[in-house]
Amino acid sequence: MISKLEGFLHSKATRFRYALEQSEDGWSPLNKCVITTVLFAIYLREEFPEMVSEVIWIQAMTDKRFKINHGHSWLEVDGYVIDVTMDQFNSDPTGSFNKDVNANVPYLQAYTCRKEDSI
Repeated sequence: MISKLEGFLHSKATRFRYALEQSEDGWSPLNKCVITTVLFAIYLREEFPEMVSEVIWIQAMTDKRFKINHGHSWLEVDGYVIDVTMDQFNSDPTGSFNKDVNANVPYLQAYTCRKEDSI
């Protein structure tokens, strides 16, 4: 069952993503996770302070020992994971994503779920 907060966050993530796609012809999430995530965090904190209390920006990078330079950013908001650029992993032109990343394709444009249920 989806909570009121999860529904709210998913709705805002979906609308934010749609606005980005409309703002630039041919906008793609590829390599834009950091700026997109930071902008979405600012949007949530400034526009909806009564709905969200904790907004954490996560940035993860691959281990340099793998000789592959991949990273990704997303938000954790009040116990929920929100990722507005996860669908960039639907395409792996270099074949360098790990098997766990590729195993969960296709990804949604606006991914929202409880942190403990997140992939």
